[in-house]
Amino acid sequence: MLAADESLVTSDQADQLIRAMPLQRFSDKGARAGIASVALGRDGVLREAPSYSDGFAAMLAEAAGEAFDVPDTGRLIQVFGGPRRYQTVSYYQALDPDNFLPPGLLRGRVVLVGLSLQNAPTLEGGGADAFATPHTVHDGRLTAGVEIQATIFDNLRHSLSVRDGSDTLRLGLLLFVAIASALIVSNNSGWQGFAVGLALMAAVFMASWFMLRYGRLFISPMRRLRSSSPFRPARR
Repeated sequence: MLAADESLVTSDQADQLIRAMPLQRFSDKGARAGIASVALGRDGVLREAPSYSDGFAAMLAEAAGEAFDVPDTGRLIQVFGGPRRYQTVSYYQALDPDNFLPPGLLRGRVVLVGLSLQNAPTLEGGGADAFATPHTVHDGRLTAGVEIQATIFDNLRHSLSVRDGSDTLRLGLLLFVAIASALIVSNNSGWQGFAVGLALMAAVFMASWFMLRYGRLFISPMRRLRSSSPFRPARR
């Protein structure tokens, strides 16, 4: 399985959707390709699961005989932590497994090959094929593209992608909190009202966490309403 790329090239005359595929000599030998492109948010963080039916992770799952459903546009990737959450071996170890790897370590397993350096680039400097994820805020580290594809692969085969709550749900949550806060203020004063207000805030955060953990629905009480999205090419 080889990685291909899809990019949107814009100009004053037209917008072109261009796919860069592996060399034909590899396809002639039976190699398959999948689109490894991902879409970053306005803040440069990777959250959205690719909705390509011929995406790299989707084609990998198909080749591995795994049942999966391509996520709808707007679904979010369920991340499992920072970089190196997956077992990693170096090239020199994989090329000489008899001397450097336990017997049968790679047998019967899905193996992705890619660049994953320990000295990952900084957030400020950026780098090729390394991405900020929702976990980057905790450790300040970028995750290699090969590990991103492994995460998407697990999201597909285990149906782990997360639905992003609509603005209607967020507005409903805001209205509920506003009305409840007004009732608390009107019926309580002093420390009682303060304590009830804190309990309400904690309940909202806990409800958001439970919906994410068990319902795979993300409605962040701290997230602003979405603004209009930039143009995105249609995906096949």
